[in-house]
Amino acid sequence: MAVKSVCSIDGCGKPHSARGWCRMHYMRWLTHGNPHSNPFRPRGQCSAKGCDRPHFRHGYCAAHSSRWIKYGDPFGGKAERGSLRRFVDEVAVKFNGADCLLWPYSTVKGYGSLSVDGKKHYAHRLVCEKVKGPPPSTKHEVAHSCGNCLCVNPSHLRWATHVENEADKIAHGTTIRGERAGPSKLTLKDVLEIRSLEGVKPEAEIAALYGVARVTINRIHRRQRWASF
Repeated sequence: MAVKSVCSIDGCGKPHSARGWCRMHYMRWLTHGNPHSNPFRPRGQCSAKGCDRPHFRHGYCAAHSSRWIKYGDPFGGKAERGSLRRFVDEVAVKFNGADCLLWPYSTVKGYGSLSVDGKKHYAHRLVCEKVKGPPPSTKHEVAHSCGNCLCVNPSHLRWATHVENEADKIAHGTTIRGERAGPSKLTLKDVLEIRSLEGVKPEAEIAALYGVARVTINRIHRRQRWASF
């Protein structure tokens, strides 16, 4: 019969949970950075050099702890002041290679992001403006010929209308649509068959055949659903 392992802390004897410790000592390590820490003692100061914020977990404040978890380094991912703008002006704008040049800093909705004069900007749009000039209209967007939203290579960027940009996404396969959408019950083959049955069978009968609501069949026939197919 297998012997159940116990906590490695001397004198504990409680069943092992994780990292060789029982649940209590593991939670103390997770919260305080030390399995022996007393959870009722006043919290100290962040152990990261130069930081005077209060301790949160793992020996660090909330910000340095989050960086430690994400990067394995309490200072990981933190860019020097001004380095984002320098990357745009000195690296991206002057880049003339054929491969993608990926934005190495913070992102918003998957796109590179930085602050300029207190306002948030998308990095790829800023690069496009500097190299290709201002957009032809306020409705124009920056399209990626490579399909990589993190790319800031000027040769991969161009001004495009929303329709042109969406067409690019479909061509690159970077937009979730049709049967790739998680909740979709229908395949492209089903949709084409449903369209072929328009006017041949009642919508309610078609809906029962494919296990969807009648309104779904109606919207497919009116091309309010699966409109691009």
